[in-house]
Amino acid sequence: METKINCEIKEKEEGFSVILVSENNGILIGKDGRTLSAIQTLLRQSLKKYGNFNIKINIDIANYKAKRERNIVFEVKKIAKEVMNTKIDAKLDPMNSYERRVVHTILADYPNLTTESEGIAPNRYVVIKYNENA
Repeated sequence: METKINCEIKEKEEGFSVILVSENNGILIGKDGRTLSAIQTLLRQSLKKYGNFNIKINIDIANYKAKRERNIVFEVKKIAKEVMNTKIDAKLDPMNSYERRVVHTILADYPNLTTESEGIAPNRYVVIKYNENA
């Protein structure tokens, strides 16, 4: 990619957290974080194959994942209120497995709401359903 990247690595209990910052953050992140996800997958697979390390590594570029998660939380809570008021199920946009897990976790404590992942990757999505008997 021929771009200068600053890297900060933090060791955590479950693995490593890597934060990258560059002048081309948008290119490194890619559309909907796809390039970022690919970089993370390549690094994990390389470490596993060539170094025989099965280490959990979380790569973030300019806090993209943290900002994305905050946006997901905000939107999901707003949609959950709508579903509770209208009692009409809501189908969310396709998300990766981590983002879907965030949605399921957020809504686990909401009374009368259930969530289900549907579809086939890479187009899996979450449906928020109103459940009167819950």
